[in-house]
Amino acid sequence: MEATPGDFHLNVAPLLNLAPRPPGPPNFRMPPGLQNAYVKSIRLGEADVLNGGLRLQGPPAGVLEIVIGTAPGALEGRVVKDSQPAGPGITVVLLPDVRRRTDLYKTATTDPSGRFRIDRVPPGDYRAFAWQEIGDGAWQDPDFMQGHESRGAAVRIGDGATTTLQLTVIPER
Repeated sequence: MEATPGDFHLNVAPLLNLAPRPPGPPNFRMPPGLQNAYVKSIRLGEADVLNGGLRLQGPPAGVLEIVIGTAPGALEGRVVKDSQPAGPGITVVLLPDVRRRTDLYKTATTDPSGRFRIDRVPPGDYRAFAWQEIGDGAWQDPDFMQGHESRGAAVRIGDGATTTLQLTVIPER
């Protein structure tokens, strides 16, 4: 593969998608053998290409290594409001600590008992939020999130592990 000098982000479709959906027809489904697969790391020498991007100033001196993981974790729990189950329709958002990794942004909606579950979460450090009302995708706006960071709960998702968390709903403004 040849590339001119510059800054790049690597896409490993369909496992790591920087686009809104995997390439292919609208009804594309991940093959069964890849449903739990995710890109665990991409390194070029000592450089973390997955989280930091790739900067080429000339021909690379090392080998590009892509590691695929097959044991994602999950996050489950419940959302409360005034110490009571929050009920249905609460938006739960899981954001990675490395916010430029928008491929790791995950959402769920609570059921009637205020419970939620987010499956196939690549291991790592995240913050979880629960909103009574929020505009679709508002959590992708850094200015919006700056005012809400302290209201999220830090959570670490481990390889193949299910982490349980109780969140307090962020009220409407």
